[in-house]
Amino acid sequence: MNQKTVSENPQGKYRLDRFIEAQKRDYETALREIKNGRKRSHWIWYIFPQIKGLGFSPTSEYYGIDGLEEAKAYWQNAYLRAHLLEITKALLALETSDPTQVMGYPDDLKLRSSMTLFSLTAPDEPVFQAVLEKYFNGQPDQQTVRETAISVEQMRASDAYTIEHFVESKELMYRAADGVFRAYDGWQDKRIAILAGGGNNGGDGYALVGILWKNDIPVTVFQVSDKLSEDGKYYYEDALRNGADIRVFSEETALSEYDVIVDCILGTGFSGEVRGMAGTAITAINHAHAFVISVDINSGLNGDTGEGTLAVRSDLTVSIGYYKKGLFTGDAPRLIGRLCNVDIGIVLV
Repeated sequence: MNQKTVSENPQGKYRLDRFIEAQKRDYETALREIKNGRKRSHWIWYIFPQIKGLGFSPTSEYYGIDGLEEAKAYWQNAYLRAHLLEITKALLALETSDPTQVMGYPDDLKLRSSMTLFSLTAPDEPVFQAVLEKYFNGQPDQQTVRETAISVEQMRASDAYTIEHFVESKELMYRAADGVFRAYDGWQDKRIAILAGGGNNGGDGYALVGILWKNDIPVTVFQVSDKLSEDGKYYYEDALRNGADIRVFSEETALSEYDVIVDCILGTGFSGEVRGMAGTAITAINHAHAFVISVDINSGLNGDTGEGTLAVRSDLTVSIGYYKKGLFTGDAPRLIGRLCNVDIGIVLV
């Protein structure tokens, strides 16, 4: 193993040499087969790696990727990254969009798993999502998504680490709001309401107000809590300076006139029973017959377990940074319509 490979995995935590040795033997064969439009030999697990647990053979156990951290280590290795990019681009260069024709069954499913894993690992690199679009109608492998979801505590630690070393918190909040804006293409000519709670989830809502305002899209904000975080207060005051229509939510508030409702009441750190005005607001959203967008997680759900006795039913939930475990368990599957994740530059720790 050369010095560059060692430096990219300094503690030897992940045995990347198992991939390197296998690729030294078979990569050129794999690349040639893909360029010719048909996989014919056996190399899928170490050329297009997948998350551990999707297969049960000794080969799948040996080469399975043990979570996002190992996937990131794989991606950061120059030798492995160059091969993955080259052979993925070769897939995109083929005329066909039939994955079974190229990979055969069940390796077409394994390709989908691998592209999903690396689209989550390296969201700034578009080729993996491009393969999902070309061969799988843009749909990721749901089991891979579930297996790579992280805990609330890991998300909190990663957020803190990123703020301390790389990106200030106000910028992360703006990126979260911008990600929500970009995740939905139906803002124009709609009556929009944002329900904002306290904390950073509410702050995302106030930051979204500014982005909508810059795009000449009117919005009404209902303040469910006035206990704002420091960053939330910053974007709340920015919204006020821009003349935003901000009202206090009450039991008399009617939401039936709105076409789109954005749920920014409670975040992934919430647990227990929903009480007070937050519960009233959640009930009002669920009876409004609007298109509902939940930011990061549906208000009322536990970010780790997905449990919630009273929680928002969404048409679209936009996860921020990384998928959390509670988006796939407990009550979440029956409450979430469509789920997507937006990368905002948080470094996973």
